[in-house]
Amino acid sequence: MEDLLLSLGNVLMMSYILIGIMAAAFGLVAIRNIASQQKHTRVKNWLVWVFTLIVAGLACWVLGELLWIVLDSSGLAAYPSVADYAYITGYLLYLAGLAIIGYQLVKARGLASVNWRAVTALVIGSLATYWLIASLIIGHTAAAWTMESALDYAYPLLSFFLLVAAAYTYEAFKGGPIDLPFKLILIGFVANYVADFMFTYYTWNGIYGFPGILSDLLYFANYSLNMAAMFLFMKQSGRAK
Repeated sequence: MEDLLLSLGNVLMMSYILIGIMAAAFGLVAIRNIASQQKHTRVKNWLVWVFTLIVAGLACWVLGELLWIVLDSSGLAAYPSVADYAYITGYLLYLAGLAIIGYQLVKARGLASVNWRAVTALVIGSLATYWLIASLIIGHTAAAWTMESALDYAYPLLSFFLLVAAAYTYEAFKGGPIDLPFKLILIGFVANYVADFMFTYYTWNGIYGFPGILSDLLYFANYSLNMAAMFLFMKQSGRAK
């Protein structure tokens, strides 16, 4: 059973890398298509930044997977590790890309366009996520902060921020020509949020093993949905040239 779990885990890890590279490549083509457009210069400029940050985030996730494989094959696998810095950087870059969309929407439509339900969900959900981690996983009695405990909070919280940002963006473009790719991204980050919660629970309690395959499959879903979304963005940006 242990060998089977190891083999399945390795297959999923390699699939993350392959799918992540494909997603980033589709995103790069979308950036080229957007940059080559002759009109809507102002929108074009900030869209290039959006996709540049998202692609950079995807690339950091792939880098994290590669670093983890190198560490694991060298017998140096540990948590936390240098791979976690790449993962966290990827979260922040992707979040920055979605934040630019939100900022530009408010700038163009005014404060009246702010989705206060999303803002409320962000505040309440963030507090609830922190409370759940502190109460049910790490415990209020945990000793002084360590890098491991900081990451155990950071992963689910950043994943939740991405979920809310994706929901905000999807709601803004719902019913439009780019409705589907943002819907795929939103579903992907729902899966990623659940996976990060599971990952935190497993690693804190030292039971990754077989249960970890469940969270790995959810990470696989997020990678796959992001790849599909980047493919759709690539196709649509190509038609708009």
